[in-house]
Amino acid sequence: MTQPAPSRHVAAGILPALAAAVLLAALLAFAAVGVAAGFAGAAPAAAPSPADTLSPSPTPSPPEPQTYALAKVDVVAGSEATLPYRIDDAAAPLATATAVITTRQGVTVAAFPILDPVATGTDLSYSFQCDLAPGTYRYHVEVVDSLGVPQVAWHEDRLRVLPVFPAAADIESAAKWLQTRSGAVGFAVVDDGGLLRGYNLDLRFASASVVKAMMLVYYLRTHPSISTATRATLARMIIVSDNAAASAIFRVVGTQGCHACARLAGMTHFSVGSDWWLAQITAADQARLFASMDTLVPPQYRTWVRYLFSHITPAHCWGIPKVARPAGWTVFFKGGYMPYGSGIVVHEASRLERNGVAFSLVVLTSGRESLSYGTVTLRGATARVLGLMPAASTSAPVVAP
Repeated sequence: MTQPAPSRHVAAGILPALAAAVLLAALLAFAAVGVAAGFAGAAPAAAPSPADTLSPSPTPSPPEPQTYALAKVDVVAGSEATLPYRIDDAAAPLATATAVITTRQGVTVAAFPILDPVATGTDLSYSFQCDLAPGTYRYHVEVVDSLGVPQVAWHEDRLRVLPVFPAAADIESAAKWLQTRSGAVGFAVVDDGGLLRGYNLDLRFASASVVKAMMLVYYLRTHPSISTATRATLARMIIVSDNAAASAIFRVVGTQGCHACARLAGMTHFSVGSDWWLAQITAADQARLFASMDTLVPPQYRTWVRYLFSHITPAHCWGIPKVARPAGWTVFFKGGYMPYGSGIVVHEASRLERNGVAFSLVVLTSGRESLSYGTVTLRGATARVLGLMPAASTSAPVVAP
């Protein structure tokens, strides 16, 4: 049986439908390619960091105040003590403070309120008149800061109160022994508490080279800077006791400068004329000078001056340094020796320091005895003042005026 031919109307209806299907498929394929390309070009999303997922850390609370004693302190009973300290407190700029002194077992023996508020975060100090009995103590600082917060901790350090040195009994022993010596003797001690004691304190002697110390002090006080050549001249005047150097300095200082130095040191019996080596000195006046030497010398020269007086040529170290240095004392001194009248003078004026203790000792002698005899006088007085057995050596050193 023969199939009928398709109708032209049917063919005409199918072709448009196929075209539409092809177009739709093409559009879908193009869209798929575009979407894929879009995903391929996009950056991946960043993973959240732990910081984004954790809660913020709370702000730490400010540290509470702590105090620190900054040094071990030695002080002579009856003199001024200075306690260095520091307050650390990030929360408050000021604090009210009290310096506290305790026994080594922690028992409070003194408390000193500091009147004005003090700064935190900086090194400070508190000074007071120390009337504590000799012994070893501890010190610290207690505070309440400007926010009302007390210290959470203090850090203490040692306070050692030393007995007055030399002991009054030892000075008296030396004075009594000196009264048995031949010739004239002047003897003076300014102890580390500032008290002047001695024997024939105001008896006058020709100074010999001892006055060179006064010339040095006044020259430096009136010359804020000095040349290398002048420094060498001054050094020769002190270390080797060069008389030509002393005369050159005296031409600058003069009698007025020497008298000005005497007034600064609190001297009461000093005098000098045209010859510096004949200046009239006393044991008390020279003890006052050497006790206050550090304060009389301008700050820029103090270290150098201490070097000069502690490095006198060994040939001129007759009495005081020979006894004191082996016992651990640093000795700053100036000696003097020369024929005078029908005899000789043998002098030493000094400042002794050891372990926070400082005092001045002066022995002046004049008589017809030998240099060896004068040297024994110097050494014997020194040994007794220091509480030592008298020095046995009587050999005469090599000396210069």
